[in-house]
Amino acid sequence: MTVIKRVNIPEFGSYKDFVWNDSIKNSKGEVVDFRQLNILYGRNYSGKTTLSRIFRMLETGECPDGFFPCDFSITTDKGIITSENISNCDVDIRVYNSDFVGQNLSFLRDHNGNINPFAVVGEKNTEIEKQIQDLTAELGSVESKSGLYYLEDSKLLAVQKTKKEHDSKAGALEAKIKTKANDKKVGIKYKFNQPTYNVTRLNADITRVLSDKYQELSEEDFKRYEELLRDKELPEITTVVSLPSDFSLLYSSSKALIEKNIAPSKPIQKLLENSLLQEWVKNGQKFHKSTKHCEFCGNPLPDDLLARLDAHFDQESEALETKIKGKIQDLELDIESLQDDLSLSSNEFYSEYKDAFEEKRADYKNKISQYKNNIQIIISLLQGKLSDIFSIKKMIPIADITQGLQLLEVEINSLIKSNNAKTLTLKNDQQIASQSLLLHDVFNFLTEIQYIDAVKEIDKCKKSHTTLNSEYAIISGQISAKKQAIAELQTQMKDERKGAEKVNEYLNNFFGHNSLILEATEVEGGKAYKFEIKRGERLAKNLSEGECSLVAFCYFLAKLEDTESKDKKLIIYIDDPISSLDSNHIFFVYSLIEGLIAKPIGEDAGNNKLYSYEQLFVSTHNLDFLKYLKRISKPKKQFEQFLISQKLDKSSIELMPQYLKNYVTEFNYLFGEIYICSQEGNQATHHNSFYNFGNNMRKFLEAFLFFKYPFSQNESNDHNVRVEKFFNDSPVDEPLVQRVINEFSHLAGQFDRSAEPLDYAEITKLAQFVLKKIELNDKDQFDHLVESVTSV
Repeated sequence: MTVIKRVNIPEFGSYKDFVWNDSIKNSKGEVVDFRQLNILYGRNYSGKTTLSRIFRMLETGECPDGFFPCDFSITTDKGIITSENISNCDVDIRVYNSDFVGQNLSFLRDHNGNINPFAVVGEKNTEIEKQIQDLTAELGSVESKSGLYYLEDSKLLAVQKTKKEHDSKAGALEAKIKTKANDKKVGIKYKFNQPTYNVTRLNADITRVLSDKYQELSEEDFKRYEELLRDKELPEITTVVSLPSDFSLLYSSSKALIEKNIAPSKPIQKLLENSLLQEWVKNGQKFHKSTKHCEFCGNPLPDDLLARLDAHFDQESEALETKIKGKIQDLELDIESLQDDLSLSSNEFYSEYKDAFEEKRADYKNKISQYKNNIQIIISLLQGKLSDIFSIKKMIPIADITQGLQLLEVEINSLIKSNNAKTLTLKNDQQIASQSLLLHDVFNFLTEIQYIDAVKEIDKCKKSHTTLNSEYAIISGQISAKKQAIAELQTQMKDERKGAEKVNEYLNNFFGHNSLILEATEVEGGKAYKFEIKRGERLAKNLSEGECSLVAFCYFLAKLEDTESKDKKLIIYIDDPISSLDSNHIFFVYSLIEGLIAKPIGEDAGNNKLYSYEQLFVSTHNLDFLKYLKRISKPKKQFEQFLISQKLDKSSIELMPQYLKNYVTEFNYLFGEIYICSQEGNQATHHNSFYNFGNNMRKFLEAFLFFKYPFSQNESNDHNVRVEKFFNDSPVDEPLVQRVINEFSHLAGQFDRSAEPLDYAEITKLAQFVLKKIELNDKDQFDHLVESVTSV
């Protein structure tokens, strides 16, 4: 079952920009929806029939001719129906309005028109009725908690519950994903500076992370990628590292000098036996070449001493000594040329190579130190030979680390080359690093929100919903099959003649005789029927407007029992069933609505009244009919009254004013309209009240002054005399009142007034004057009239 709650009308007929939530509010500011029973009142041309046409579109599925643009939406308890999807809606609704009459009873408007026949259940067939009863029992009902309808309803609730649970969990996960993608604090879009990153890309990355090909980043790789992203483009390193490569040559050449054995031509044994003395003598020899005395003690030198020393320190030893000194000097220069540290800094390298550089740097320091130590050993050995040049010396073994140095040289220069090449690939490498870190962030995100478990729960809910939905579809299919079977059985019993008889039954209840009947006449050899209205034996062609209204409405009520409508809980919309009807007609129409539609049909287990309709809407322009509608059977707390009016040349719906709810008299209504016009500022919101001010004022004063001055002298002039009597103390204002109630309520003879804009200020001033006069004349009555139209 579907229940209509609200209607929004951007543009349709006389409605424009109508928003329900802005207009239909109670005194507490709460939005009020349509109820089970709804009464709508509005003056002629206020927009009642236009509103009924929107509701009838739910029945016909198409927009009536001449209504474009056609833009509206109807909110129901099952969703929103718009003018775009109206043809696909499935709402059991029946609408009585002028379009219904034109479509089904065109004969009432044109003697060449038709009256569409309809069928109701015909004569009783016990066997078929038993089958229908059995099928109906199998269908059961929600109210009785039995049968397929109850199972369908229960299954639908289960389907909706699982759908809600699924949507809730899916929505929660979607919200987390959306936050992760776009949030300014934790979103990937801002965290990784990717302006175009969105939910779609995050879902694609989630798929990549969950694939078997994805490998989680190690802590080392994570740190390396982070450092890489911090790298800036560095200048090219032009330094080329060159390390010693001739240690073996140094060693062999030094060994030859150290191990070379020489002997003096005329040795001095004493010097040979004491190397220190020999060294001392040799060093002092050069100070005594040109002297006869000892530079140390001053004694005369022996004449042959220098000759003997020259024979001891001969040329061979001098040559060897010179070579050793030269070698020592070369080795010391080698040591001095070797830097203890590389002339490079780790800041010259990209983060990827910093650790490797520091490692090679440490290796360099170690090897250079070792190399220098080895050279220093050779120098020490050469110095030893130099100090005791005639002694036999042996070269000690020294590890040759030249190969290690050469490998280190290659490695350092290769590292420099790789670092320089990195500049060309830096941007691409950083993109790869950023993507790897992004996927790593996605991986951590999935772990944090337990994504896999959440997806499993959502899939579980979806499967449960699918299963329940399938079960629901099976039950719905069974219901459709049984309904189809019932329809086929009812078809066997339907009888168009009974449709006509049902209309005649209602008409006879009003007329009390068969002066006006609807007759089903056979056509096409008895295979079909047509309906005709007859007065006695003749075709009725001169129906009064009141008779047309009665026939049309009785036809509509009878059609509610046709084979398409019977036993359904319908939404029924009755638009202005009162035309030119006298009071008897009005009460008869009301009694039909009350007896056939509105009256309760029973009670449920909780003593709550049950009704045959799902929703009932009745609109009228007639205050007498509205008075009767106040008595209509009302569902508990499911009754509301609305007012349809013209505001600023467009129709509007609002809650019925309290005075119309409480006092269904035209006298109160007319006073209320005048009171509205007396309030400055109402021009924008109550244009219709100002537009009808002349008529309303004239009718109100006619009633008010007649009861004050109930005389009858001259029927055509009595009202003017009463106005003069009431305003006799205001000789200036009385003519103004006469002008307004005459000129403002008629256009004959002064048609140019219809082309002029309303003088709102003049109307407000006059309304205030009349009300003030009434207050001065009878304050007690005035106060109660004001209370009747302003009380909440």
